[in-house]
Amino acid sequence: MAVVTVSRQTGSDGDDVARMVAADLGVPYAAREIIEKAAFQAGLPQEVLDAKEKESSQERTFATSDMVGLVRRSQTGRRQQLADSLYLQYVSEAVRQFAADSCVIAGRGSQFILQDRPDAVHVHIYAPEAFRVARMMQLEQLSREAAQRAVRIGDAERAAFTKRYFNNANWRNPDYYNLMVDTGRIGVDAAAAIIVAAARSLG
Repeated sequence: MAVVTVSRQTGSDGDDVARMVAADLGVPYAAREIIEKAAFQAGLPQEVLDAKEKESSQERTFATSDMVGLVRRSQTGRRQQLADSLYLQYVSEAVRQFAADSCVIAGRGSQFILQDRPDAVHVHIYAPEAFRVARMMQLEQLSREAAQRAVRIGDAERAAFTKRYFNNANWRNPDYYNLMVDTGRIGVDAAAAIIVAAARSLG
């Protein structure tokens, strides 16, 4: 059976779709688990890798010594650096380990890390902004203004992450995906069913 990678816009219900696909296929689901595994294997606190994911979208000016990576203070007070190349190495290793068996992986650039896998189905979940704003208002109990901000910031963070770690790639480029599914039009259940059928066709 195939490995499924899921890229998703903020508020598109992509996480729900990914979990449903994993449940229907009877395979593990990995999202946050990628960072947990990568941090454990690297011997680093998870917050170091978390910070790297946000770093690409932060609007701040780095000192020259900071340009090669994230600088933080460890619990012992020593300064440590995590270069972009090391971050990508740790995350890529974790993704490939999860993908050693059939699974569903959400985010973390898995569509790029596993792009050469013949048994992988790469999926992008999207929806119109109005739909996504309404979903964020409902799920997070946000005002319309706050939901719009959350949707745009979330998408900007994903776009910046992809550009930084995957050769300036545009995360919404259809060339990177086998399926692009509009949950605003067809809904979560139908989206999951389409992806499950695609995954089983490779199995």
